[in-house]
Amino acid sequence: MSDAPPPNAQLNDNAHTSSAANTPFGASGGASPLGRRLPRTFYQRSPRRVARELLGMALLRRDCDGVWCGGWIVETEAYLARGDAASHSAIGPTARNASMFAQPGTLYVYSIHAKYCLNAVTQQSGTGSAVLIRALQPVWGLDRMQQRRGLNTVDRRLTSGPARTCQALDVTKKNDGLDLVEDANFAIVRPRLPFSFKIITGSRIGISSAVDQRLRFFIDGNLFVSGRRREHSKPAVDRLPCAEPPVQSRISIDSTTPSD
Repeated sequence: MSDAPPPNAQLNDNAHTSSAANTPFGASGGASPLGRRLPRTFYQRSPRRVARELLGMALLRRDCDGVWCGGWIVETEAYLARGDAASHSAIGPTARNASMFAQPGTLYVYSIHAKYCLNAVTQQSGTGSAVLIRALQPVWGLDRMQQRRGLNTVDRRLTSGPARTCQALDVTKKNDGLDLVEDANFAIVRPRLPFSFKIITGSRIGISSAVDQRLRFFIDGNLFVSGRRREHSKPAVDRLPCAEPPVQSRISIDSTTPSD
């Protein structure tokens, strides 16, 4: 896959339309709002490009009880293999960051302050770049996610920020190294119908190095984006539309890897 944006896509503070899927991910006949799982080639590009294009995709995880939880990705950060002192790969491969150097599409989970953050590995094996999933707009498995977070409402506290997202999805270090392209219980999936939204680019959050690099990307005006509200160009009260109510029985992951 080329590193160029999809046709008609306008990135960085312009309207962005995600690619529509041709094959349903869930039930056949267009019954699901989900399209196809992202293929390996999606992740084989620069983390900057992947971070932008992950916005509006669905992150899904099936727990040990068979319940699907997840939502639309609304905020990401890119971490580069070179020239990025904030990246875990800047010190080279270690036991802690080994998954960051694995094949593209690998899930890299690390712990910080007894909490967890999840990333999608990008480029080629041995490179050491990834995209942090900072926030989701929760859609599937809401009751289960609220229970894990100790909340009784679906507001931005549920999945706004990487640690909250991991807690809501019950993601821990045990999930480190999973394959987002092949795993039966963890995937990132295209929407069946494209979203249109404006992308804002800004500085990454919670780092002390490379703070001048504008490698954070988020959907303008979305309620679930973390960080300061004034970074948006409009009130942050919006949600990405979901044409149909999310139904657990309509979510399934094929064991075969889709072509791009």
